Amino acid sequence: MKADLVMWAKNGAAVLPLVLRRAEEVLPREVLGKKIFVDDHSLDESAKIAEKFDWNVYPNEKGGVGCGAKTALRHVESEYFISLEQDILLAKNWYERISKHLESENVAVAQGWRYPDHPVLKIIDELFGNVK
Repeated sequence: MKADLVMWAKNGAAVLPLVLRRAEEVLPREVLGKKIFVDDHSLDESAKIAEKFDWNVYPNEKGGVGCGAKTALRHVESEYFISLEQDILLAKNWYERISKHLESENVAVAQGWRYPDHPVLKIIDELFGNVK
């Protein structure tokens, strides 16, 4: 099963190297299809960083999240796709936990959760080991 990786982003240069590097660590090479990056008129080096990580970079012609998503999804060729945000660091066991749900025909979406800087969510995460 191949899955294309998509991201639409704007001015994410400060965190993109870490986010893109982690995605490549977490996702098995045999699963990873195209890497699609839609740049929303960034004023920083976001598009260049994505290119350095071998992502296919496309401009978000109209701008905004909705248009960025539509632009990215137009380039998806695989049966599955993984949508990643520019400020989301995947847990090291993310794919291991998500992939088993993809085998069920009753599952339309399998997702992780955003790890905000909230003390209660940090405690939950520590207890259940979502991020290592």
